[in-house]
Amino acid sequence: MGVNWAAGLIRWHPHIRPNGGKLSLSHLHPFRFDVWLEAERGKPKRLVNIHVGFSCHVFTCDVGNAGAAPELYFDDRETRAFDEERYNWSFRLKGTELEKRKCYFAGSEHFVTLDVEGMRDPLEYRVFFAIRRKDSSTLELVVQSAYVSKKDFSPRGLGKKPIRFCVIASRALARQRVIEAP
Repeated sequence: MGVNWAAGLIRWHPHIRPNGGKLSLSHLHPFRFDVWLEAERGKPKRLVNIHVGFSCHVFTCDVGNAGAAPELYFDDRETRAFDEERYNWSFRLKGTELEKRKCYFAGSEHFVTLDVEGMRDPLEYRVFFAIRRKDSSTLELVVQSAYVSKKDFSPRGLGKKPIRFCVIASRALARQRVIEAP
């Protein structure tokens, strides 16, 4: 793999607090992992490399929802408010073990997986992502948003049948759209 495997994935600069303190976002720098896809329809079992990047929506919220004196965080695309709760929860994003998780179609080729470990009922940690093929053995996954929410407020798609992450990955490699659970 070349030295530019993370090209196009963002390395977030630290958040600077009003008092001058810095909060590192290095835990949200791009990383990669491998996953084995089981043999299917004449294709042998194969190893796939997943390149993971993160949107700023995993540690920020809309400025309009941030309260009276939001701490702003901006890049060349948008300005949002730093969200302490989202930031604290974002440390668990690298340990999601997606290949073992149930995912749900969330619309427009986007997916969500739910994490309830360590959560008090009726809360869950929702992780939204998109995935696309880079080449015949590599996928790029971008975690677009992640936040704690009440189970009662279901995002679109959660009422449907779950989709295993490996099915999503296999379809993305084959350039097949996943629009709902098979």
